[in-house]
Amino acid sequence: MTGAALKSCRDCGFALGEDHAFCARCGQKASHGRLSIHETLHDFWHAAVHADRSVLTLVRLLLVRPGAVAREYVNGKRKRYFSPYAFLLFVVGFAAAVIALSGIQLFRTVPLGSGAPDVAALDTSAQAGLDFIQHHINAVILVETPLLAAFLRLFSLKDPTNFAEHLVLASYTSGIRSLVGTGVLILNSVLFHSNGYIQLATLLAWLAYFSFAASQFMPEHRVASALKGAAAAAATWIAMQVLVTWIIMSFPYFTHR
Repeated sequence: MTGAALKSCRDCGFALGEDHAFCARCGQKASHGRLSIHETLHDFWHAAVHADRSVLTLVRLLLVRPGAVAREYVNGKRKRYFSPYAFLLFVVGFAAAVIALSGIQLFRTVPLGSGAPDVAALDTSAQAGLDFIQHHINAVILVETPLLAAFLRLFSLKDPTNFAEHLVLASYTSGIRSLVGTGVLILNSVLFHSNGYIQLATLLAWLAYFSFAASQFMPEHRVASALKGAAAAAATWIAMQVLVTWIIMSFPYFTHR
């Protein structure tokens, strides 16, 4: 340690010894003054790549064993993982920022009767609704997550896992979906410039991924759990399509009353 040690923890006030690097009560690092750029960069790098509870480690684990990670968190092994809700909020915020800064259009419109095969022809009066969804895509994802957990719970009524525990799985997997989906959007906008087939491929990949996650999360009956996961993801997708379509088509009515 450099400099004079603090006599008490700045977070909880617990007395610190001269050689204490961390508080024995709350675990906060013993601080010696105001934040510096060096300390900020060090903390950021530690959070991003350090083997213990790093974002990259969590992402890697969620790609290969999402259901097992969620089950371990539910069973009490929470020290080793980021909170699923903090992870989801971070990824959704990151995805929304990337979409906004890149100018990627999630929805494309064409004049009625143009016959474009991969784009839904929409009346220009619905453009305001499209823009609203584009600007609030983070809220759409956050609404979708508890809905996913609710459907999985509905399809698993005989399973002892409750809604809050299903929400852990939904949050972790929805975070990965947002992260991967953002990368796919960027790649598609740069290389392919096509929506229809890419959207279908990403939807099928999501159904397969959540099915795989559910089979790990409820391992007693892996095949049945996988089918329930696929059904929950599909039902959530349908429900969100109905909700988004309703918002787009009714948005002009509510904004011009």
